[in-house]
Amino acid sequence: MIKKSYAKINLILEILGKLDNGFHEISSVVQTIDLYDTIIFKQSNHISLKCNIKALENENNLIIKTIKLLKKKYNYPGGISITLNKKIPMSSGLGGGSSNAATTILTLQELWKLPISKKELLNIALEIGSDVPYFIHGGTALIKGRGEKIVKLPPVTPDLKILICLPKTYIHNKTKSMYKSISKTFFTKEQYTKKLVQQIKLKMPINSAMCHNVFENILQSTNPKTFKQFEFIQSSIDKNIHLTGAGMAMFLINTNDTYLYEIQKKINDSTNLVSLITRTIEDEI
Repeated sequence: MIKKSYAKINLILEILGKLDNGFHEISSVVQTIDLYDTIIFKQSNHISLKCNIKALENENNLIIKTIKLLKKKYNYPGGISITLNKKIPMSSGLGGGSSNAATTILTLQELWKLPISKKELLNIALEIGSDVPYFIHGGTALIKGRGEKIVKLPPVTPDLKILICLPKTYIHNKTKSMYKSISKTFFTKEQYTKKLVQQIKLKMPINSAMCHNVFENILQSTNPKTFKQFEFIQSSIDKNIHLTGAGMAMFLINTNDTYLYEIQKKINDSTNLVSLITRTIEDEI
């Protein structure tokens, strides 16, 4: 069985405060994009994972953690053989690992015929990671709490083209480090989320100027090299570039392909960022 495991961008990412359980309370508008890993699932007596990036063939991979959790929870006697073709950049804020985990949950539910209710699906997803529940749904969604509260939104209008720019640096434990570095000075009250959600519900066009990411406030102190690239694009190419997730991928959204290709050329000519152009998609996971 072959499955596509799609990436996402955070059109909005606000932090509202800290929850009693120690997690941060977020408010985010998330969108699936047409960039994906391919996962091949084959029935087996054992658990195995092969990947085009050998460093991901280990017990810490969320795919392996997901398989073991489901196997234990539902006393499944067999295993599964996984082949992962990784295209979503790692540690980028594009949600590749979380998407892989959600795809694994949904596929094993089908292959292993597991009696999992919709509520249990989300609970299992949250047990694996805060971003995983969103990927059970995909599409355009409002995410709240630590990631477990999901409200489906209408598709963005019109379909958007997205320019993704990626620094070549890999940051170990990046998400944990970025959340640890954020101070309450940068907590907000959902003003960015509410404005964009209203725009989407009214089926009005959206653009990069409406996007917001709290982690842009601490990019200079946490990752000066990426900040210099980010600041250069903002000041010299397009002021509406934004981070997705906890970084370090950056994005621009537009309906005009020609404009994005022009921006991509400028970025390629003046930085060492890796770039690609993709589009929004709905409910493909």
